[in-house]
Amino acid sequence: MRWSWWTALSAAAGIVWGLASPHSAEAIPAFARKYNLSCTACHEAWPKLNDFGRAFRDNGYRLKTGTDDPTDQVPAYWPVSLRTSPGYSYTTTSNQATDEGLRALKTGSFEHPEADILAGGTVASKVSFLAVIAGFGKDSMAAIESAWVRLDDLGGTSWLNLKLGKHEVDQPRSGHRGLTLTQGYLVYSHRPGGDANSLDFDLAENQLGIELAGHDRGSHTRYAVSLVTANGALGSDAFISSPTLYAHATHRFHPAPRGLRQVRVGAFGALGWSPSLFATEGGQPLPGSGHDNKRFSRMGGELGLWFGPLATPAAITAVLARGSEARELFAESQRDAIWYGGFVQAEATPRLSMTVFSRYDWIRNHQQPLDGFASSYRDEDALTGGLRYALVYSNRAATAWHAEYTWRRTRAIGAAGLDIATRQFFAAIDFAF
Repeated sequence: MRWSWWTALSAAAGIVWGLASPHSAEAIPAFARKYNLSCTACHEAWPKLNDFGRAFRDNGYRLKTGTDDPTDQVPAYWPVSLRTSPGYSYTTTSNQATDEGLRALKTGSFEHPEADILAGGTVASKVSFLAVIAGFGKDSMAAIESAWVRLDDLGGTSWLNLKLGKHEVDQPRSGHRGLTLTQGYLVYSHRPGGDANSLDFDLAENQLGIELAGHDRGSHTRYAVSLVTANGALGSDAFISSPTLYAHATHRFHPAPRGLRQVRVGAFGALGWSPSLFATEGGQPLPGSGHDNKRFSRMGGELGLWFGPLATPAAITAVLARGSEARELFAESQRDAIWYGGFVQAEATPRLSMTVFSRYDWIRNHQQPLDGFASSYRDEDALTGGLRYALVYSNRAATAWHAEYTWRRTRAIGAAGLDIATRQFFAAIDFAF
């Protein structure tokens, strides 16, 4: 199919299916149990956050009504939740090289479920925490996805909150707690140059470091600044190994036009340094021995529009970003890598039990690092759409039927320089307790 046809389809889907909402962050049913609130207090339609839910998250999972300290809870309360999404997946992939020539491979199966064990809340009236253990899949392996502690309201102001540990940086849309279950945000994870790239940095993955964040009452204006060790880097001998500085700021306001209820504007960016030279053993670089750091960056902006009732809104969010990586981070490269990308995400919640969603992601490589790469090498397009319907929505648990379809195409990475296109249908019961 022609790219322009998919672009038109994405735009049509965005109009028909609705418009995008805030990301879901790390909301878990344990919070509803702690405060004896329905999940609808914080969610438009689980896991989508409403204004109250965003403020609760930014306050460090606190209502700030004098009942946040664990000593104010009954001794039987335990701030732990579990989430899993057992389901069925059918996938087709084009232009796969086989001994019998190029083929389109097709496979369908019931997926081996994985699970997240989440613990979050407060350990004191002004000390918040989150820990997530994720995995438990077919290989039975699990890992700490997130683990941090936050000191809230330093100096008595909501503008100063300090977080330490493994955390997700404050992105325009969460790479871990989004509505889609099969397709991540391409603009966070793009890797220019393929195997020639020594840096495997992914903005969607949790980072190791500290975050300073703050907001006004209601989180209309907010900021977050993180200093982290870049994931995907082999490590350097600097004071902070492979340091990366990330910042994100947003402002949300209520315009005059009838029907347009909220507008949010924001900017984000990451500026990091990764080693280009290493001590080696047997020709292989030794982790932690890197030096001669070279720069990489991700810079972008966002625009969000909300329409209709804020309890059950329709909204649209657009994100545009530019990425660059120094030529020294690629094997035998001639120039820096420069690329552009973004997404338009659309969601609507006609009622609290149902959400329909769609998203179009794209990547365009502006400058390839090696002469041997075609100008369109690793350009990407993805279109995702689906439906969530809540079966259970209480102050104890949430269960939703989830179905989505994803089409994704990557340019020139297949045999003989052909494109690879993947189509996936996924249906599941998404359960959290």
